[in-house]
Amino acid sequence: MTASERVPAALAALPDQVRRDLLEDWPSAARDLYGFLLGLYGEGDPLPLAAAGWIGHHGSVHTQVNYARHFRAWERYVRECAVHPLQALLPLADAFAQHPTTSRAEPGRRSRSRRWSGTRSRP
Repeated sequence: MTASERVPAALAALPDQVRRDLLEDWPSAARDLYGFLLGLYGEGDPLPLAAAGWIGHHGSVHTQVNYARHFRAWERYVRECAVHPLQALLPLADAFAQHPTTSRAEPGRRSRSRRWSGTRSRP
């Protein structure tokens, strides 16, 4: 039995009330991602729970929202390549990182965040 088969089996063993309580304790970014992925992949797939659980374990709300947004972009890219996100291999991840629609900076424009390049004076 593979890991992707064990996760749904373990969840199915949980009583419905316990499962609902676990989902209600998640932050809103994790619940939103869970609902989005559940609509795409269904109850039997481990991806919605694994991805939302990963998002939910981060302490900062800003990190949760940012990672959820990036995960949605990754999931959409992988789905368009006809690959399940849990079966994606490194070459696909490299292609995603180099894909022009996934880069944040536009060609010929500076990023909003600039590194400070001046010298630091000491008192």
